[in-house]
Amino acid sequence: MKTDKNRIAPSRAHLDYLRELYANDEEAIGMLAYALEQIAAGQDEEGKYALRSLIKGRLGFEELSRRTEIPARSLNRMLSSEGNPSLSNLSLIIRQLHAELGVEPNWTLTAAA
Repeated sequence: MKTDKNRIAPSRAHLDYLRELYANDEEAIGMLAYALEQIAAGQDEEGKYALRSLIKGRLGFEELSRRTEIPARSLNRMLSSEGNPSLSNLSLIIRQLHAELGVEPNWTLTAAA
């Protein structure tokens, strides 16, 4: 079963791997930071892929759906390679991940070289 144009649905072993990996708070926080950095750098597809992996491994799309009141299928579609989430939906997803991980954003901006 295909999840989007070029990716195959993950196997049970892969989902188990993601769950084990992101049960570790440091790994999960690192992936969230990476996803946000990619999105901020204009690498939207990579950032959305990182968010999807984190969501699958940490809380699942069904639980995120319950927390955001957005259908799981819609969440999955908006974070697909062809998805185009609105800023308000992306912000809602990120806030829920912050809450799940017990973190708050702490941005440091530096001038480009």
